[in-house]
Amino acid sequence: MKGRIVNLRKLFPLVAVLVCASVANPQADRRLPDLTIQAGTVTEKSPVVDLKTAGKEVAPGVFEVDPASIRGKRLGLPRGGQALRAICIGQWRKGECKGIYIEW
Repeated sequence: MKGRIVNLRKLFPLVAVLVCASVANPQADRRLPDLTIQAGTVTEKSPVVDLKTAGKEVAPGVFEVDPASIRGKRLGLPRGGQALRAICIGQWRKGECKGIYIEW
């Protein structure tokens, strides 16, 4: 019985160090950056980015636009000449828009 008590006494400092290390460095503080679109970040004075430079055409009249390329900017749509049907601000996957879908 005395031998087991001695072994527990040797383990106590190791357990104490592990507990203190886990308390000092919590994993819960790792947060992802906020990538949501904030209201009021784009005004009529914000720079305009053309749809053809910011996005790519994935099908005739259907465009995909990377949200990072238009952050803080206005998206300029072409007038006439091209049959523009839909824009996906995000990514097209298997025929579905994973993001903001605009159609007219």
